[in-house]
Amino acid sequence: MTGAVSMRSSMHQKIAQPFSRHEMRSAKASACEVQKPFVHSALWSVIGNASQRFGQWAILIVLAKLGTAELIGVYALALAACNPLMMFSYMQLGSVLAADSTQEYPFAFYWRIRVLLCSIAAVVIVLVSLACGMSALQMLVIFALALAKVFEGLSDMRQGLLKRADRMDLLALTQVIRALVTVVLFVLVFSMTSDLFLSVCSLVCGWAGCLVLVDLPLSRKVMSAAERMPPDLSWKKSNRKQWQPFVASVLPLGLISLVVSAYVYLPQYYLKVNFGDVSLGLFVAVASLPVVLETIARSVAQATIPRFAAFCASRDEAGFTRLYRNSLLAFLLIGTSGVLIAWLWGELILSWLFNPEIAGYHSLLLVMALATATSVLCSYASIFVSLKQYTAFLKLWCFGLASLAILGFLLVPTYGVYGAAWAIVASNVIRIALIHNSIYKLLKISFRERPRNPKYEPSRAIPAA
Repeated sequence: MTGAVSMRSSMHQKIAQPFSRHEMRSAKASACEVQKPFVHSALWSVIGNASQRFGQWAILIVLAKLGTAELIGVYALALAACNPLMMFSYMQLGSVLAADSTQEYPFAFYWRIRVLLCSIAAVVIVLVSLACGMSALQMLVIFALALAKVFEGLSDMRQGLLKRADRMDLLALTQVIRALVTVVLFVLVFSMTSDLFLSVCSLVCGWAGCLVLVDLPLSRKVMSAAERMPPDLSWKKSNRKQWQPFVASVLPLGLISLVVSAYVYLPQYYLKVNFGDVSLGLFVAVASLPVVLETIARSVAQATIPRFAAFCASRDEAGFTRLYRNSLLAFLLIGTSGVLIAWLWGELILSWLFNPEIAGYHSLLLVMALATATSVLCSYASIFVSLKQYTAFLKLWCFGLASLAILGFLLVPTYGVYGAAWAIVASNVIRIALIHNSIYKLLKISFRERPRNPKYEPSRAIPAA
């Protein structure tokens, strides 16, 4: 135990040192371990994430078919209330774990922090909703959804082990099962009771069951024997030096998640304040369709995480650049196909999926498809995670959020749902320019210009919170 504590307490000294020959050999070995074809992993990732998105999207379809736009607005507001804080508590630990090819920290670190922060976030969400004086139905739905998000976060942590092992097939299996459970339970409960609160409670039970019966057994298959024996992670003074560098390194990712979630829900806040639940429900229902394309792009980006990390660790500039260009081409194709589908068959799709109250918003669907196409071109969180440039990524998202806040404030009160859609498009264009310019600069620093001071090595440094 003393040796383990000593090893963790010297983490700052090791971080500031240049790569040793042994570390370079280990990094190259880790890069070689990513043997499965990229297309293989990407396809499994698409299947899993698409099924997960289908489960979330099916909830909106059920509410639109069997309920009203106002009920969709209540559910959307519950998501907007829960997701920002819950995403902050997640701190993208699943992606960090997937990129931790050298297992710098034990899984127990990730797991314990996720449990603690998710629990705190759920309590804060409940207290804030009570203080805001919402309706009884709205508060009950928020309470149930916050609890469901806790179980979702724990499952995400277990799925991070599958990502790190590049077992996208097992990851897809867990996500498909979760989607089926979500759809079946929600449809059955809502069709029998027409009660949104009871339907969300069924999600709590279903997601808890998926965690215990699916995620835990599958994740143990890829855990090493050492990871199955958790170390002493108590909050004693002797262990503080183990926790501090890790928490400092992932805190910017938590802030990024908070800003990203605020970016997603900010137009919905504007619509709720200016037009109420009905307009909010209409916007969320129509906007849910193009998000399927963003889910596919996120799946491709998710499959690149272990590869970008391996190329970065082995300093393989050619492989890193090739993967960046291939993924950019894939994102262009995904976004373009979405715009074409919305243009050619959008009206038919809306009339088939939704009630007449929503089906007439074909032009809104086209604008939201354009917004999704521009958002897809920003799906490069994996590069910043691999280079450990969390603070730089946070700054980019803050610029994007500020631009969206200004555009939404100017456009939504006058143009309603269309103003919200065009505000997202314009803000995404700004993000595209900022992100890809930043990636170019990071690649130049990381691979072409070796810094004289080793502590500024981008692939090794842990930024300050």
